[in-house]
Amino acid sequence: MNGTELEELVGSSIDHKNIELAMILFSLRHDLDIHCLIGVNASQLNKHSPGRFFFGHVAMRILESIVLAICKVYEDEKRYELNSIQGVLNSLSHKAPSLKADEKKVRDFISQYGGPSAPTDLLEALQATFDAFRTKYTSELDRFKTARDKLVAHSEFGVPRDSLPSFDTMENLFFFGANFYMVVSNSFVGSGPENLKNRREIKRDLEKLLRLVGLQDIKKEME
Repeated sequence: MNGTELEELVGSSIDHKNIELAMILFSLRHDLDIHCLIGVNASQLNKHSPGRFFFGHVAMRILESIVLAICKVYEDEKRYELNSIQGVLNSLSHKAPSLKADEKKVRDFISQYGGPSAPTDLLEALQATFDAFRTKYTSELDRFKTARDKLVAHSEFGVPRDSLPSFDTMENLFFFGANFYMVVSNSFVGSGPENLKNRREIKRDLEKLLRLVGLQDIKKEME
């Protein structure tokens, strides 16, 4: 489809929902980088850093922020409209059948995540791809929701604080969300998306800060 056909969605509710989704994912990317850097350098921070108590506090708060963000991204839209992936999908489905799209980019996204390969309806295939991905991570998403409800939003007695999914899982959930945002922006809205996966300014700043407090040979990635 050409750019003119897609421009009708710029500034629409679909566009605004997708931008709000991107803002959640933008913060999640930075939170994941902070969580990673503090975590992999924790032993040095505990031994040598004059700010070890500060960094410990930041690590705890960042983990809570990650939990909330992932729950927001993957939350179902029921009583109220949400800026979640499902919220964007619902808005897209309400626009059908007049919706214009760059079908190739959407099909590439569907293929990347193992969605339907048959020439089915584009939005149905996109929804099926999301449903399958969310099903794959059902157990992990349930653990994030439990942490949100019982530890972050409330403080329920006897709930363990070390039962969250792995960092790899957190990143996989981020990348799906970021890729979904980009394909909606590119293929349905027709506006150039922000490349959320490459926005690592906070990580670079934190690396500089860790050097300033005396850390050597800073680790940058989870092993």
